[in-house]
Amino acid sequence: MKVKGLFSLVSLLIGVTYLAAPTVALAQTAPPLSVKAGQSGREVSGYWTAERMRTAKPQTLPGAAEGLTVTSSPTSVPSAVKHSGKPTYTGPDQPQRFFPAQKIDDNTADAGAAPPAAGTSGQPFTNSRVVPIANLKTLFPQRTVGKLFFTAPDGTNFVCSASVIRHKLISTAGHCIYDTVVNQFNSNFLFVPGLQNGVGPYGSWTWTNAVVSGVWVAGSGSVPNAGDFGVILLANKVVGSGSPRRIGDVTGFLGYKTNAILGNQLTVVGYPCNLDSCNLPQRTDAQSEVSAAPNTAQLGSDSRGGVSGGPWVQDWGNGASGQPAREGNGNLTTGVTSYGPTSTTPRYLGASIFNSDWVNVFNTGCAQQPLACS
Repeated sequence: MKVKGLFSLVSLLIGVTYLAAPTVALAQTAPPLSVKAGQSGREVSGYWTAERMRTAKPQTLPGAAEGLTVTSSPTSVPSAVKHSGKPTYTGPDQPQRFFPAQKIDDNTADAGAAPPAAGTSGQPFTNSRVVPIANLKTLFPQRTVGKLFFTAPDGTNFVCSASVIRHKLISTAGHCIYDTVVNQFNSNFLFVPGLQNGVGPYGSWTWTNAVVSGVWVAGSGSVPNAGDFGVILLANKVVGSGSPRRIGDVTGFLGYKTNAILGNQLTVVGYPCNLDSCNLPQRTDAQSEVSAAPNTAQLGSDSRGGVSGGPWVQDWGNGASGQPAREGNGNLTTGVTSYGPTSTTPRYLGASIFNSDWVNVFNTGCAQQPLACS
């Protein structure tokens, strides 16, 4: 693996790299390796005009080389579990329209004797829209997933997917946070949970800090990558009346489980721009049985660019009455979308499996601010 300069070498050694707004001090457990100063919540909110949000491009889903050797290798490594949590805020929502609605047609064509959904990779799956916005405003965990807007170092505006992983944290892909081509962080992070065709039921949330895996930073952007994940801390905001609230109190938050993708039945959620022009959240349900590199996993899916950073969730949704207790209250993120095939015909997605490096990233994010994770 080629390491780009001293910055990346130090990042690799400690496992994480930091990005922080100037008003928030970095934790002293590790030196601040990269700091982006000069942005405030007001500046970020002001940057994202309706036109910029509407025209933001899907972040290119990193393409894996054709002909990767895949193996079936369910993990036997012990897992760590952090439970999910339902929202505590019960006041009124404050829906906000960010850009005009687009015309979206249902796909009702009868394909007759079409084969089950599976590309040339032979990994079967099912795809569907998540829920209409009338339901999304009241449903957990659906409203924990949203669209992440950001600006690349060259000034291009992009979108990825992300999900609320704790009271003030969202998780996403490392390549949505840090550009390994120029060794710089992206900027202007703005998260809109539950965005549906231009409307966010709880408005938008600006960022204060970001943490990305040193494995991603040192990997030169190549995939499959063992650590293509990171977290972004969000600023509190007033929702309804009263004091500013944390996003996790409003939307609830997903939990996580490490070493738990291979051999598991999962739901992948995000905003792929090849489906409904990334105006509506989509879900893929599939079982992951193959890995193309250490600490990575794949499953079948139609989704393409824009879905990067979307969560791979064990026990998605709410359990039924009479159902046995679900591990960690259910809704456990096991990884985030990292890559896909360069060609459209194999139809699969890949993820970096949450592992000890992920726990390091998560804990480092939690340490950046009081009450970020508790």
